Amino acid sequence: MGFGTFATRRTLCFLFCPILLGGALFLSFSLSCSRPPLPSEEISQCLYTSDGKYSLREVVASALSKSTRSIFLSTYALSDPLILELLNAQARKGRKVTIHVDHNTSKSLVKKLDSSIVLIRPKRRGLMHEKILCIDESYLLLGSANMTYSSLMLHDNMILGVYDKDLAQKLIEQWDTRGQTLHGIEGELVLLPDRYNTQIEKLKNYILSAKIQTTVAQFTFTHSLLSHTLEQLRKRGVPVTCFLDTHAVNGVGRGIVKKLREAQCRLFRPLGKQLLHHKWVLIDEDTLVIGSANWTQSAFQKNYDFYFIIKINEFNKKTINKYINKLNKTSFRVE
Repeated sequence: MGFGTFATRRTLCFLFCPILLGGALFLSFSLSCSRPPLPSEEISQCLYTSDGKYSLREVVASALSKSTRSIFLSTYALSDPLILELLNAQARKGRKVTIHVDHNTSKSLVKKLDSSIVLIRPKRRGLMHEKILCIDESYLLLGSANMTYSSLMLHDNMILGVYDKDLAQKLIEQWDTRGQTLHGIEGELVLLPDRYNTQIEKLKNYILSAKIQTTVAQFTFTHSLLSHTLEQLRKRGVPVTCFLDTHAVNGVGRGIVKKLREAQCRLFRPLGKQLLHHKWVLIDEDTLVIGSANWTQSAFQKNYDFYFIIKINEFNKKTINKYINKLNKTSFRVE
């Protein structure tokens, strides 16, 4: 079975972190007993949150272990021992494994990977900041979590799983072509950077379409255009709630926070020390925009980042509303 409640799991993480970091066998046993549900033809989308029944680490591990043909991973950092073990195991079984990571992170990674794995660490102007896992060119796990123990187990993140063969195949074929939108059956995947600002305009228009309410969760928020967009919503009378990481509230995002507070947006920051690492916005409780892109100029104009737009199903509406209620209970109101 899984690790139990979110509070219990986090307590175990801090008490037994040294054991868990090297204890792939522990989680492998857990996975063999009860695996997280993954997206499929029958259930095309699954939403996973940091406080869910299964840890995000279990979700990623389960997806990797189920691969029968290929694994495509694009991530800023890769260091989790269990994830590395599973990638190597699948490569030795003959799966085609391709990994993109930022060239400044995980510098000893090549020594930890099977020689058959294709490892790409492009040196480029911006960060390779994505967090995308594609299994068998059929389903994807998309979100804000890096492939590190702390990101998957300790910090607040969210991952969306989608079964969409059309989108998965387009991603693998067109990954290097940035600034475009890949259209799938389930939703639209926007690949950044976009130096012409068309994709941030698309995001702005989606947000402005809100009629009932908008909820934002962001690790770093410094983009003035998106701040102005939320201010416009408030002028129209649409309620706006923002959950922001403490460093954004007290540091780089102070100017944005001041403007949002003046616009009467409801602002919150976490009670705990963990990072609020989210990068999503929920529009009218049914349109979710989730990705790896912080709301910064660099994310949209320099970094390899993405955001994904989807109409979520009824089950996922309940999941994310439950998570928002949890954030409300475990956050400070920024006055």
